[in-house]
Amino acid sequence: MKRLITVLLVLLFCCGCTVRKQETKLDPTERYFDMVDLASTYEVSETKPEYYDLSGEVSKIEGGYRYYVFIDNPRIAMYDVEAIAVVEGVDHRKTMAASVGIFEEKEYNMIPNQRNIDRGYVGGIAISGTCATRNVSLRVFIRWENDGGTDYYRECYRLDIAYDGE
Repeated sequence: MKRLITVLLVLLFCCGCTVRKQETKLDPTERYFDMVDLASTYEVSETKPEYYDLSGEVSKIEGGYRYYVFIDNPRIAMYDVEAIAVVEGVDHRKTMAASVGIFEEKEYNMIPNQRNIDRGYVGGIAISGTCATRNVSLRVFIRWENDGGTDYYRECYRLDIAYDGE
């Protein structure tokens, strides 16, 4: 009887440590549409990001404009970073949104003062897309995990940027 109780306790302790809080992994196309929906409906933070810098710029190209979104200078360890920039007023189910980390098999990790691009440790991420006007209003949705993959974080910001040239 004592042996049975001991075995049950050991099994309980071993199994109790394996519970993880994690999102369900979708295939890349489903993940893209999920993130488009989240970016379009997620509550936009009115403050600046606390854990990284977020900025953007617009440049003129033939037939329109190209916007760039920069996520850099991490202040915490961010693993498996995914981001998408949705242009407000555009149907991104028909027109591709700028994104990173969704379709690539490579993971992007941002850790303060550490860079090793070959191993997926980057100092920052840039994504870009095109638009028809010199002023663009974006909803930027960023998702990442902690070191052990036990928790994930989501943030959404409005980023209004304009072409400064002629």
